[in-house]
Amino acid sequence: MAVSTLNKAWHPAWAAAGRPDLRWHDLRHTGAVFAAQAGATLAELMARLGHSTHKAALRYQHAAADRDARIAEALSAMVEAGSPRRDGL
Repeated sequence: MAVSTLNKAWHPAWAAAGRPDLRWHDLRHTGAVFAAQAGATLAELMARLGHSTHKAALRYQHAAADRDARIAEALSAMVEAGSPRRDGL
């Protein structure tokens, strides 16, 4: 069995980290979660991960769920910084 270039780098790094529980897919998942948290769209996640359907990429969008609160806070700050109408409109 041929050893891939990835495995030649992965196994020494894995051993040096002292994490026998760490799998290559764990790093891929972490990268996808970070991309989602950075604001990657579903299409961008699909492209980065090589997914052909949105269903697979949706697994990583949960990581960006807290962004909704940050978006709401930013919208509130924009409204407060402006001059809202006194009649509530």
